[in-house]
Amino acid sequence: MTNVLRQVWRFLQVDDGGIMDEYVTMVGFWIFSTVVVLVAAGLIWAALSGDLQAMVKDLTNLF
Repeated sequence: MTNVLRQVWRFLQVDDGGIMDEYVTMVGFWIFSTVVVLVAAGLIWAALSGDLQAMVKDLTNLF
């Protein structure tokens, strides 16, 4: 098992060591964009429903 871990570690250490960098970046972008979309949807929903207090509460809880 340690042989496999050493091979994986060497694979990750070399320049352009596979898809790991792209995978981590892609997952980060997906998480960020999901949060942005959910926050925007909540604010738009609150604004369209005319509930100003809910909109202020969302912003207060967000920050």
